[in-house]
Amino acid sequence: MRICKERNKQSIDDRAAVSVLVDDGKQHKYQQNEAVYARHHAVVKYQAAGKQHNVMEKACDYLYERDWRRLTPQYIGWLCNLLLKIQSYDKMKLWSDRGRDMYPDELIIYVCYLKYYFTVGKKKQFFEELDRLKQSDIVIDKETLELIRTFS
Repeated sequence: MRICKERNKQSIDDRAAVSVLVDDGKQHKYQQNEAVYARHHAVVKYQAAGKQHNVMEKACDYLYERDWRRLTPQYIGWLCNLLLKIQSYDKMKLWSDRGRDMYPDELIIYVCYLKYYFTVGKKKQFFEELDRLKQSDIVIDKETLELIRTFS
């Protein structure tokens, strides 16, 4: 709750600073501050993703150690997406591997691997994973089907 209040206060302060600059008619100064404002929000979003990742990873670790059946493929997919956002590729690979061990026939686990291999530039593994997905009996959603069509 405290983080939300601080973030809202920062946002209000930033908007007030921008409006003062506009009122003063200093367009050049406004553009410079707009860039600073954009960078600031990018950093805030990155930090928020990092905090979400920490909480989500701790929860997934707990479930993985205590009762892995409660750790659904969707949770693993969400965690992998957060790890991808903050560029924590080693942990993303770790959770993709854990997901494959627990749920070898889930589409979301294949998608985690595909995103990982594509992002780190491992073309050979990417296409091997794509072929493995094509040969499986998994029902494929529209987004993944478009991915297959693009790279086939």
